[in-house]
Amino acid sequence: MSTADPLGQDVLERIAEAALRVPGVSDAAAVVRRSVRAPGRAAPVDGDAHTPETAAKAAAGAPAGDATERPPAELYGGDLQIPDGAPKTLQQALRAAAELAPDKGTVFIRQGRKDELQTYPELLAEAQRVLAGLRSAGLRPGDAALFQFDDNRAYLTAFWACVLGGFVPTPVAVATTYRAANDTNRRLHNVWHLLGRPPLLTDDATASALAEVRSLWAEPEVRILTLGELLACPPDTNWYPTTAGSPVLNLLTSGSTGVPKCVQHTNATVVSRSLAYAQASGMGSDEVSLLWMPFDHVTVVHCNIRDVFLRCLHVNAKIEHFLADPLLWLDWADRYRATNTWAPNFAFAMVNDHAEEIRTKRSWDLSRFRTLLNGGESVVAGTSHQFLELLGPHGLPADAMVPAWGMAETCSGVTYGRQRLDARTAGTVAVDPASLSGAVREVDPDHPGAVVISTVGTPLPGVRVRVVDDSGAVVPVGRLGELCIRGRTMMTGYYNNAEANAASFDDDGWFHTGDLAFVSDGDLVIAGRKKDQIVVRGINYLAHEIESVVEQVDGARVTFSAAIAVREPGEGSDRLAVFFVPRSWDDGDIHRTVDAIRAVLVREVGLAPDLVVPVTETEFPKTGSGKVQRAALAAELRAGSFADRAFGARADERPDSRLARRQWTELPAPGHGGEEAGVRLVLAEDDELASLGLDGPVVAVHHGDRLHAVAADRYRADACDRAQLTRLLKDVTERHGPISTVVCGRTLSYRDEDPAARLAAATAELTTLLGALTDVTDGEGPLVLVLTSGAVHVRSGDRIDLGTCALPGLVRTAVSELPELTVRQLDLSSDRSAWPDAVRTELADRTHRGVVATRQNQRWQPRLSPVLDDETGAPPVTPGGAYLVTGGLGGIAHDLAGYLIATYGVRLLVVGRSPANGAAGERLAELRALGDVLHEQLDVADAEAVETAVRRAESHWGSPLDGVLHLAGTDPTDQWANLAAHTLVNESAETFARHYRPKVTGTLVLAQVLERRPEASLVLFGSVNGEFGGSSFGAYATSNSFLTGFADYWHHERGRMVHCLAWSMWTGVGMNRGRSTAPALSRGFGAIDPADGLRLFLAGIAAPDHHLIVGLDLAHPAVVDQLVPDHLRAGEVVVAYTANGAAPEAIREAVQAGSGDCAVPVRTVEVEHIPRRPDGTVDAGTLLQITAADRIRRRSTPPATPLEQQLALLWADALGHPRIGRDDSFFDLGGNSLRATRLLALVEDRVGVRLGTQELFEHPTVAEMAAMVADRSGD
Repeated sequence: MSTADPLGQDVLERIAEAALRVPGVSDAAAVVRRSVRAPGRAAPVDGDAHTPETAAKAAAGAPAGDATERPPAELYGGDLQIPDGAPKTLQQALRAAAELAPDKGTVFIRQGRKDELQTYPELLAEAQRVLAGLRSAGLRPGDAALFQFDDNRAYLTAFWACVLGGFVPTPVAVATTYRAANDTNRRLHNVWHLLGRPPLLTDDATASALAEVRSLWAEPEVRILTLGELLACPPDTNWYPTTAGSPVLNLLTSGSTGVPKCVQHTNATVVSRSLAYAQASGMGSDEVSLLWMPFDHVTVVHCNIRDVFLRCLHVNAKIEHFLADPLLWLDWADRYRATNTWAPNFAFAMVNDHAEEIRTKRSWDLSRFRTLLNGGESVVAGTSHQFLELLGPHGLPADAMVPAWGMAETCSGVTYGRQRLDARTAGTVAVDPASLSGAVREVDPDHPGAVVISTVGTPLPGVRVRVVDDSGAVVPVGRLGELCIRGRTMMTGYYNNAEANAASFDDDGWFHTGDLAFVSDGDLVIAGRKKDQIVVRGINYLAHEIESVVEQVDGARVTFSAAIAVREPGEGSDRLAVFFVPRSWDDGDIHRTVDAIRAVLVREVGLAPDLVVPVTETEFPKTGSGKVQRAALAAELRAGSFADRAFGARADERPDSRLARRQWTELPAPGHGGEEAGVRLVLAEDDELASLGLDGPVVAVHHGDRLHAVAADRYRADACDRAQLTRLLKDVTERHGPISTVVCGRTLSYRDEDPAARLAAATAELTTLLGALTDVTDGEGPLVLVLTSGAVHVRSGDRIDLGTCALPGLVRTAVSELPELTVRQLDLSSDRSAWPDAVRTELADRTHRGVVATRQNQRWQPRLSPVLDDETGAPPVTPGGAYLVTGGLGGIAHDLAGYLIATYGVRLLVVGRSPANGAAGERLAELRALGDVLHEQLDVADAEAVETAVRRAESHWGSPLDGVLHLAGTDPTDQWANLAAHTLVNESAETFARHYRPKVTGTLVLAQVLERRPEASLVLFGSVNGEFGGSSFGAYATSNSFLTGFADYWHHERGRMVHCLAWSMWTGVGMNRGRSTAPALSRGFGAIDPADGLRLFLAGIAAPDHHLIVGLDLAHPAVVDQLVPDHLRAGEVVVAYTANGAAPEAIREAVQAGSGDCAVPVRTVEVEHIPRRPDGTVDAGTLLQITAADRIRRRSTPPATPLEQQLALLWADALGHPRIGRDDSFFDLGGNSLRATRLLALVEDRVGVRLGTQELFEHPTVAEMAAMVADRSGD
């Protein structure tokens, strides 16, 4: 137990005892489910945590100088200079555009169809026809018209028709459906009532769906006007005599009662904004604007109306096209030679996600761009800079990025800054986040913990901004406060909402925005939100409205929900995280509640939460007055406190690190146990035996041709003869009593210089010894201590013994196959004088299994540590380089080769044992169609053949080899047919030799080739089985373990560039094509599809580590058990129980009382039985697996037929479960390959039908097995 994990065994026992005291409970156990602790790094949450609640009071954080000496935080954009003859109304602007720029207008991009140009004269003519139709429909000046347009041309035509007639267009987003209530159509309904039931204007394609609102709202008289009908009218040139004060646009924003606030703008505010922007930016009629944001946003003012005033070309696309393919944005810009565009930050981030394609495959001319407006949500400087850097080679100017701030109330953007790639601090300010509660402390961007915020520049002409404190007084420059604004672009007020107007405007006419801001070096900086708003892709949502919807869900406790905005490093937009305190922690209840929360938010708010996080009442922070402290929840989420409980909106959004590194951690010395009862058998020669310094009763065994006793305590025997060793073990037992320990020291004495030969000898002797031990062991067997020196690299200065470095894979396999033996490898240091103490320490530990190393009197064990995404850099692949790929033209090698050729233009020599004919020939042709590919049929273990092939290729290319990708290996999948035959004690020498040839000898051959090419890199493709062992796949596991040892040698001792990637299971490709993933998943080995595999390959070789394990499920108990303790945290306590008639609620109440103020959730789960080890202790790993909360559990259905009942009994025997349901999964019940072997043997013996392991894995239930058995029996 540690301070970080205060759940000791005494606490668990107390909780379990509380459950056992409930009448009807027959057995109970409490175990802790641990999960990966998030790394300690600053992840911006809720606008980089820039809220008063999250900021710690930093006494030393004030800017230099006394605050009273600083000027007030107030900025003015100067006076608006209106050019002579400039339009004073929108009507005048459209008339002037039609007369003075008749060839300009709006290009509507139609994906899959020809783009359309609607010139300004055409727009005017069509608008006049629609005007006539609207008047015929009864609209009068000042009336609102609700817009429901999917087609942007129809929208703009209707918009300008309203302008001509004095009607007020009010855009609302198109709903996904109008048959059932949702947030969008409910918003439409509310504003329809607010504005006095105006007509709904729509395009022809949307009309039929929109008509459903009549039934939905029970309002059969809802008027719907379609543009097609309106365009059929003759033009009406008698425009309404509009004035500066005439309303021209309604924009909707969030309201506190569910009814949107209606922002109303007049000719004066819209004209002022358009002219002010032109004055500040210097834009003119030569501009080409590009826009794809929807027009229900403030977009129509920001771009389209502005462009009519500028009389320039406007290019318009749809947001759904951009979202489907973000790079279309750049295609459009190149095609139309765009000079300016606008989008929120998330859009730039989406483009950045295609960095590799931008760098290597695409080409655009973006040199005409002058302005990339970034606004509508928080502007992330890193996103901006990455965008500029990525597109710089495509001509994008280094100073094109313009961060902006504005809102519907200000008539779109009203402050503008500029960022530069060649001056990365321009347009940004770095601050100490702890100072964002008052006086802001600016720091160097490289300062630890610094937060870099984008500035949004200065106001437009005619606009003033100031920063005030809670009393309304203006604060000094450099101090945080609320942003206020007034000026010529400000709305006239919220329509028909006196309460909102009174709350938003002070007595001096300043509008309080609710945003937190400060002024730095003459620029405005937006630092967060005072109001509890969440901005997702430019759309505002109120946190308390979301929370009120969550509390409608039965499983969520009322007043215990919170909605916050989350932004992780590198993300371009906020994500919604919803926290709630559940009424029940039962896994089924949790899943149902989470699903219900998602469903109700999508239905009621129109927003799917990215994260739904159940928390305990203790974890849910409130002030004394009951106010939810959202910032505290955000900080805990950022710290990773809820990582194991955060339900993502989709499975692929769940936190998931797929890379892990090996890390050696200290292993405590064993406690003082009882005396070792039995004799020690030591297999070693005299020199090694003397170095071990063993005391007590010892029987030594030296190598000899035949078994004979040299003395009472000395034997000779052939270490590779299982029969001799079996007789030896029996004889020693008869003469000296039970054998307590077997020490295998012969691995210290091999003299052959050939590593492959030494490994073969060690393998033969160890497997023979294990076979003999199983022959004589009945029940609990002895401790088997395998001694090596240099088999693993633990610390600087260690030297690798290539002859034994593969043995960890063999030992780990023995651990999984031979539970009756305690098998452990002890790797000794190079200092022989330290060996006796190290061995004595290990002999005192009678339980530890696996691999242990000793260095400088300290025990070490290998553990795993997650590798973060931001720890990887650029893949070290040489563009146009020359590479050797072993493994032939199989699936993985083929896919990888194709990617490298297409992406990096590399030249390849592909070698393999099979000829390039048939399907392989077709794959070779595919590769050659992409680039320069040579193929040689050869055995990678043939040194002369490999060297000759490489030299021929280098001569062909005219350049030396840049690297080797070693994928060659032996396909082990045929072993599934007879797993029992391939356990270590039964495996043949031929199988080991078959696996060792490509992985061991082949790697050594490649090393010889690379000796003469010192700059070339090496990538080794291995398997997780080398790290975890492979039951019934020992030869495969051991051969892959060699790769790990060789990578240590090549990296540490030779200083060469090498990456060894130990892969989990690739799916649908290569040797795994058509194979079930269930066995791998049951061990915590994730499935990797080819696309994900390519991504992980690039990340793996870009990581600083030379050896990585790829594709693990870090939430699986078997993997969690292997993680470095410092990376783990207690996620929940699982109380499993068996009961007969006990009420679940009574058990929950008893456990809750017994657990006290436990800081983590305590979940009760009824199980069929508590899995226990032979010594009676709880098998925590199996228990955690069968009670996993992310597995939706169902009640077990009893076997339905006599055959199913018979099979269920056999399953119960093999798996140790008292009751087996017909639909229970073999793997959910703790099945593995060893238990599969036993089960299939029982089925063949008792039922008389032989089934294969693969068949079981692909049909892993009693019902499915019964169907197969019946089919084989002909029943």
